[in-house]
Amino acid sequence: ASGLCGYQYCCDAAAATSGCTKRCDSGTGACTTKSEVGGSCTTHNDCYDDKACLGGRCCTFSQSQYNYTPSYWYYSSYDDKYTNCTACRDDSEIQYNPGEMSYEQKGECTACKSGTLLITNQGVDQGIYSGSRGVCAPICNSDEYYDGMSNMCRSKLSAGQRCSGTYDNARCASGLCGYQYCCDAAAATSGCTKRCDSGTGACTTKSEVGGSCTTHNDCYDDKACLGGRCCTFSQSQYNYTPSYWYYSSYDDKYTNCTACRDDSEIQYNPGEMSYEQKGECTACKSGTLLITNQGVDQGIYSGSRGVCAPICNSDEYYDGMSNMCRSRLSAGQWCSGTYDNARCASGLCGYQYCCDDAASEIISGQCCEMCSSNTGQCLRRGNCSPPPPPPPPPSTSPLPGGNSSNSLTPPPTSSSSGASTPSSTSAQEKKETAEKTRDSILADIADPAVKKKAKLLADAAIAGETVQRLSAKLSAADPDDACASAYSKAAVSSGKGACVAKPDTSAAAGRRRLSATTYDVEIMFSSAVVSDDALTKAANSLKANGVDGVTSESSVDPIAELKVIPGIDTSKLQTFDNEAAEAAAAAPSVSTQTPPPPPPSPPPPNLVQDDDDHAPTSLSIFLLITITALNFLF
Repeated sequence: ASGLCGYQYCCDAAAATSGCTKRCDSGTGACTTKSEVGGSCTTHNDCYDDKACLGGRCCTFSQSQYNYTPSYWYYSSYDDKYTNCTACRDDSEIQYNPGEMSYEQKGECTACKSGTLLITNQGVDQGIYSGSRGVCAPICNSDEYYDGMSNMCRSKLSAGQRCSGTYDNARCASGLCGYQYCCDAAAATSGCTKRCDSGTGACTTKSEVGGSCTTHNDCYDDKACLGGRCCTFSQSQYNYTPSYWYYSSYDDKYTNCTACRDDSEIQYNPGEMSYEQKGECTACKSGTLLITNQGVDQGIYSGSRGVCAPICNSDEYYDGMSNMCRSRLSAGQWCSGTYDNARCASGLCGYQYCCDDAASEIISGQCCEMCSSNTGQCLRRGNCSPPPPPPPPPSTSPLPGGNSSNSLTPPPTSSSSGASTPSSTSAQEKKETAEKTRDSILADIADPAVKKKAKLLADAAIAGETVQRLSAKLSAADPDDACASAYSKAAVSSGKGACVAKPDTSAAAGRRRLSATTYDVEIMFSSAVVSDDALTKAANSLKANGVDGVTSESSVDPIAELKVIPGIDTSKLQTFDNEAAEAAAAAPSVSTQTPPPPPPSPPPPNLVQDDDDHAPTSLSIFLLITITALNFLF
């Protein structure tokens, strides 16, 4: 209401009027006078956002985390890491110490109670799995390792048990994970650099993928042996037979393979969408098709090379996810960009709807870029020809009158820099029309959180963009706290997304609700703001902070999400769907935007020396010698 957000809480009018540059307090919105993390304090009341005060300094964790006591129904390993802390670091400048896996942070825990161990350098203090510095850990026995995710000591894995590379060395009793199984003591002592066998943990003598073999017993991890070579898939996958109750498309891709590639060096072939891999399938039984170059052999959706696929009819496409042939989509049906071309009957997905046959044709060098829903008619075309060659370099030779040419100077345009072209005016009008309908839809939504989500979805539809979804289950006092906790643990700014939290009504959540309410939290982001990589990092951050039920989904259709929001007028939404599609189609593409004018060319060289040009040039000396020689001849 004040027009100012003080970091994570809205400021009051006084703070906004005074131009507050600090954080604003929870509850009151006053411009805070409290200490930041690492600042001086006497009690936790002196610390911003009720952080704990230990050793006269405000900590990174809250007073409630410091006072945490697990209940019969609920335990939070994330909070239990700080209950034994006795002092926190001050806010002086922190220096990174080379060689350490993590570095000092202001406000972090610097001392722990007797009987616990302060974690200072991640992975250094003791056998640590997924640990982090600045926490008070239990002191583990020699046959245990510290699990930072649960803040507990756990029994080390025996030789031959599954592990996940060198990251899991601390979890193995021998201190060595041989790729995917813990090594035995002999393998660790001998410095085994190969994989270690399942079950025994011995340093393996078996062949790797692509290596020579007679039977599958000669291949590491029981890989199949076909054509005298170890395959990328297992013997059980090769022998797979679907049952009445269960079918695995992943395993069924290899049952028709007859030979696998050797382990000689594989070369990448330019122009192919994927390249040869050692141990991949190279031949299939009659009646099936070997997929070699992803997306090339036949209409393929999410396919991968080195599998034996069914041979599809002309009105079908191969779905690599299910290893099945499926009917192609009709014109106007939903699709997801050019990646879905193979799924459309016309062979062209026009942004988010399959195009009809007419739209898939090239007209005057123009390809269809967007097709309408229901009909599949083309809404927008763009240049599909390769770009023209670059212009020749500019000439700087002198012209009559003392001027020099400048081929980089653009020709005069028909409109001034401040005028709008008819196409840009039309695009703006379509956008404003869609926004007006959007505002009418938002006016019918009472819940502020749902309204913010709906606006984000609508804006994405108008811009022709998809959205990203991040979901999780968090325990909190109310929906706002659940969203704030989700943003914090995902390490994402709340200004980038729209969060909606609803109480989890499952039975498991009901049992936990004695101490706190569990919320199903959903955060939506525009794909233009949060990339796929950023979405994955946010999901991993939530998991690392002990959050349950974390899922992420990219390239979500904003219109489809608007349709499931309760209370939205369906007739308004249908109108908005059409207007948003037209606005997105009318928006100028990057290729049609006018490039900025190039810099001016350098001035022509001065071939005549002035009285001030005292230093002779090589050209002037050459002219003097030539004139002297001519006078001598004549």
